[in-house]
Amino acid sequence: MYSIPPIKNLDELKRILHTGPGYEGYATVLQSIEFGPEELADFCSWSEDKYMKKTIESIPSIDLEVICWEPGQETAVHDHANRESWFYVLEGELQETVFYKPGENPEPLHLKSKSLYKDKEVGYMTDNHGLHKLKNSSSGRTISIHLYSEPYGNVHHYDEQTGEVKR
Repeated sequence: MYSIPPIKNLDELKRILHTGPGYEGYATVLQSIEFGPEELADFCSWSEDKYMKKTIESIPSIDLEVICWEPGQETAVHDHANRESWFYVLEGELQETVFYKPGENPEPLHLKSKSLYKDKEVGYMTDNHGLHKLKNSSSGRTISIHLYSEPYGNVHHYDEQTGEVKR
C-alpha cells in the first residue's frame, strides 16, 4: 500500500496524479484528499435538469472530473469502455447500483449489488465488475471526484428493463 501525504489543495492533487503511484494507488491518492468543496468552486455548476460534469485535468494516462449532483439525480446504467475508474465523494452521498453485464441476447439487467458511499469514501469500477449507475441519494447536493485510467470516452448506456445498448 502506498503512503501519500495529506492532499490539501487541487494543485497538490494534480501534481501527485502527474507523477502518481499507478493504478493500484489511485484509491490511496483519493483517500488522502483533505480539502473541501470550496477548492473545486471554479469547476462546480448545478442544474435542476441533470448532473453537471466538468474535466479538471486530462493527460494521456488519466482524466480527472468533478460531478455536481442535485438530490435524486443519477447516471444512466453504463459501462466504462475498458477503463478503470475511481470515484470519491467529496461531500454528500452516492448510491452505486451494479448490474451483471447482459449476454449476447439482451434481457432485463440483473442486480449484482448496491453500495452507499458517503463523505470521504472511495468507490472503484471496471467492466470486469459489470455495469453500474450512480445516484445522489441524499436530500442535499453531492460533489464527487472521478478519476479514469484513460481520458473518458465512448461508454455504452444500457436500458435497465431490456438490457439493450442505448445510443
